[in-house]
Amino acid sequence: MLASIIIIAVSAALFVYWFRYSCVLILNTKTIQSYAAEVAQSKELNFLEVQRALAGEEPAQLDQLRGELQRDYSRISGLLSDSIKSASDENSDGYMLERAMLGMSFRWLNVQYQVASRFSERTARAALLEMSQIVEHHANAFGEALAAQRC
Repeated sequence: MLASIIIIAVSAALFVYWFRYSCVLILNTKTIQSYAAEVAQSKELNFLEVQRALAGEEPAQLDQLRGELQRDYSRISGLLSDSIKSASDENSDGYMLERAMLGMSFRWLNVQYQVASRFSERTARAALLEMSQIVEHHANAFGEALAAQRC
């Protein structure tokens, strides 16, 4: 009985570690050309301004930045869903898994922010920064999909 509990606990911990590591790897993957800034400007997304505000040392309205990121995430997710549905290539299935993983990570980081904002501004800022990187990744993917449709 005790051995089963230990195996389950270790397996769960390893799964969480794998999941977080995979998300970090996805976010750190750079493409040849980044479309994120163009998409942010054309779709009026604020994640780049949020990243600049978080990089600064001055106090920021973290709850307001979180709200902007949530708005950006919902907008870019909708746009990305539409562009993936219209694309019928073999890469869209692989990206759906990546997008689902990043979506779960975004929701987890949102919870992490809510808890951390009460105790540690540094941890809350880190959660918001990673949330903004997820939005940036989706914006870049949307830009890539638009560029592929133009060709």
